[in-house]
Amino acid sequence: MAEQTVNKQRKIAPRKAPSQERSKQKVNQILTAAKQLLISDGLEKLTNNHIAKTAGMSVGSLYQYFPNKQAILYRLYQDWLESVKDEIRPLILRASEVDLETLLEELFVSVYGRPGNPHEDSLIESELLKAMGLYAELQEIDAEHSKAMGELLAEIFLAAGLTCDEETAHQLGMFTYSFDVARFEFIKAGGQQELAFTWFSQSLLRVLGQYLPK
Repeated sequence: MAEQTVNKQRKIAPRKAPSQERSKQKVNQILTAAKQLLISDGLEKLTNNHIAKTAGMSVGSLYQYFPNKQAILYRLYQDWLESVKDEIRPLILRASEVDLETLLEELFVSVYGRPGNPHEDSLIESELLKAMGLYAELQEIDAEHSKAMGELLAEIFLAAGLTCDEETAHQLGMFTYSFDVARFEFIKAGGQQELAFTWFSQSLLRVLGQYLPK
């Protein structure tokens, strides 16, 4: 099992870590180009040739930094997951200042944008979730991220004054984060994003409301 993990990491590991400013700039060009193409053309049409051309470099230059498309997607997914956590951390302090309904609205807007006007990262997310279904490496990092998100959301809920133990708070955090996948599947099946936000907000308010002080 350990050997399999090492082999997987080798497949997606960057060829060289960018230490100089010029190298960092090239890596950013590659990642920016890949994001643009994911938004405009989707995962199905994403190729190393297209990424290199959009980044303004040769495919050979791209391969100096990433061994394959899978490695680029892995780095994009890592960056996106970290951005999600960065977006909601400030809500730990905010949680004690607003009511639960306002807190949930701010939570959704900070991560997804407003219904009908999603964040660019939300558009990227839908394509990265498709990639997650194809690559085991992305599934592994997503499982680690889900656990961390559950803990972070639990901290927010406890700061909001929910009267439950830490384990229940963590379960509530995991339940809340599961909306991400449910929303994606709902919209993929033809559901309206506005309804996904509204119905899940109503459901979550009812569930969390059980643990508010009487």
